Amino acid sequence: MKTTRLLIIIISFSVFLVQGISLDAQEKSSLDAQFLNPPGEYRSTVLWFWNNGMFNKEGITGDLEAMKRVGLGGGKIFNGAGIEGPVRFASDEWFELTAHAAREADRLGLKIGLNMTEGFTAAGGPWITPEQSMQRVVWSETEVEGPGPVPITLEKPDVTPIDTKVFKLMNIKFYRDIRVYGVPQVGESRIMYSDLKSGMMPHHFDPAKALLKTPADSVAPTDIIPGSRLIDLTEHMDENGNLKWDAPPGKWTILRMGTASTGACTRPGSEKTRGLEADKFNRETVQFHFENLCKPLLDKEGVNTKGLGYFAVDSWEADGQNWSPVLAAEFEKRRGYSLYPYLPVLTGRVVESIDVSERFLWDFRRTIADCIYANFYVFLQELCEKHGMTFSSEPYTRAAFDGMAAAEAVGVPIATFWQGGGVSRAHNEGKWSSSAVNVAGGKVVSSEAFPAIRSRSGWVNHPWTFKMKSDYAYASGVNLISFHCMSLQPWDHKLVHKPGMTFRHWGSQYSRHNTWWEQSLGWQQYLARCNFMLQQGRFQSEALFMTPEEIPGLELRVRYSLPFGYDWDMTSARMVRDELLVKEGMICAPSGMKYHVLILPEIEEISLPLLKKLRKLVADGAKLVVSSRPKTSRGLENYPGCKTEVRDIVSEMWQNLDGSKVKEQAYGLGKLYWASGEEVLKKLGAQPDVIVEAEGENSGKLPINY
Repeated sequence: MKTTRLLIIIISFSVFLVQGISLDAQEKSSLDAQFLNPPGEYRSTVLWFWNNGMFNKEGITGDLEAMKRVGLGGGKIFNGAGIEGPVRFASDEWFELTAHAAREADRLGLKIGLNMTEGFTAAGGPWITPEQSMQRVVWSETEVEGPGPVPITLEKPDVTPIDTKVFKLMNIKFYRDIRVYGVPQVGESRIMYSDLKSGMMPHHFDPAKALLKTPADSVAPTDIIPGSRLIDLTEHMDENGNLKWDAPPGKWTILRMGTASTGACTRPGSEKTRGLEADKFNRETVQFHFENLCKPLLDKEGVNTKGLGYFAVDSWEADGQNWSPVLAAEFEKRRGYSLYPYLPVLTGRVVESIDVSERFLWDFRRTIADCIYANFYVFLQELCEKHGMTFSSEPYTRAAFDGMAAAEAVGVPIATFWQGGGVSRAHNEGKWSSSAVNVAGGKVVSSEAFPAIRSRSGWVNHPWTFKMKSDYAYASGVNLISFHCMSLQPWDHKLVHKPGMTFRHWGSQYSRHNTWWEQSLGWQQYLARCNFMLQQGRFQSEALFMTPEEIPGLELRVRYSLPFGYDWDMTSARMVRDELLVKEGMICAPSGMKYHVLILPEIEEISLPLLKKLRKLVADGAKLVVSSRPKTSRGLENYPGCKTEVRDIVSEMWQNLDGSKVKEQAYGLGKLYWASGEEVLKKLGAQPDVIVEAEGENSGKLPINY
């Protein structure tokens, strides 16, 4: 590997290294010219908040012209909250004003985007019916005793949304039956954290709880329901809930299981236009939402993709969803068996055994994650591409999905880093989002830069207060800064309206009413040059870390590192399973990136398809770095045979590899290593990319401060 030695005496702002690129005179001249005056696509942008209908054509044009004057490239429209103005979200007037913004952006050589909802939740609107909304499994319990006929009217389950810190519409009375079961009455023993394990995650939750196994000694043997004693009574109940059943001897619990809306809704915004969040598992509903919000805008006269270039989904802030009209069919298609014989496990009951019940819950969460990945994130990317647009999102894990896989699915992943506090979030999210681009293929790693709490949002910021975090984000992989946030200023004719509109007390108030706004052209030119240079060439990396095969994902909770001079990317277990290849001993990603080693997290359980893919990669010549020996399989596919198959494959590949007596094991054309990534890279002869030698007062010190 080529190694670059830098003799550093003075560092000013940033150093950019592009390795392995040979430029002829014409290419160099073009690069120089674009560096001096970067094209619009490299200009930083803003999160452009249109607050609760308080906007007009004059304000829109004024904001866009102000962006142009200081070297910004455009903005992403958020329809947020605030003092109520005259324009209602998604009204004819709103569509016309948004189209006006797109036309004005095109006139000025800017590009704008639209967040696909009112507020900053995921995707929804007043056109989403309860049947099309995010749904959850609910149930009622009725105790009866046999033997003999049981004529009874079963109570409908409570459909009141779960009370969490995220605002919900509480008066949605939608309910549909799924199944009715008779199960033996059992004691209080239940699956640990069954609500989280069934996909119902609140806004802020500890994903580790969903991954904890229920201890064997916590469930009494008498509380385990044999599969043969779980009776499907659906055909015995009429549409009014009247059950007629000849119950066998014993005490029974009748579970009437159905689905209700989670109540998740668009927010923050106007109460007059608040709507439900769309079902994220169902492509038909996602397309319906796109056609109600995005398509009418694209059809407006004079709107083109030069002015309106992308649609976006912000971070997931809608809590969990664990049902949809399509879920049962998706489950059977993806897992190979019906979920209905195990549905009572969602109530926390143990069916057949703790192991079987936990495995079903893994399969259930895995299916939810697959649906969110394929039918929401991937599908929105496809819809945007179909219309000649890009799709961006900030899809880190906030529910039962894998944020690493989701980031690999979208055209422009977005990292967030806040004003104030430390730099760890800038590093972690910058590395996560840039890894997705490096591995899956792409160019732009955007950011939600400098959101701020009340104490740091009151017109106290300026370019110098932003610089350290932006440099740190750049060093972590971000290559396009987008400021949070610029509130649209609808009034210019009265001084009393300055400093103007804000999005409540959130954000760094990056507004044209800042006293330093007209002096910020040089600052924006610096950022544009950084963006431009960081989007050239290809990232250099030695190692690829696989994020844990867990749902919910742990992509931002597991720390990876290599010594100074080496660099690395992260990738999802889905990417490893479905898309990685080996060529000439190097691990190859869809983007064309090549890595010396694939480093696995500690693994106790592994899905059989992933393990088989790892076997193929190593057999083809991959170098695999491990720190554990998988013990068993995941899920119920081919259960219990899958447990034996995993043990056999691990024994075949790992053999005596244990990390102490045996640290290397050849397999096929490749090799497994139980050692640190650094040890393995040195053994393979992979030298650091950059070695820094400092002189003077910085001699022997790293990192160098400037």
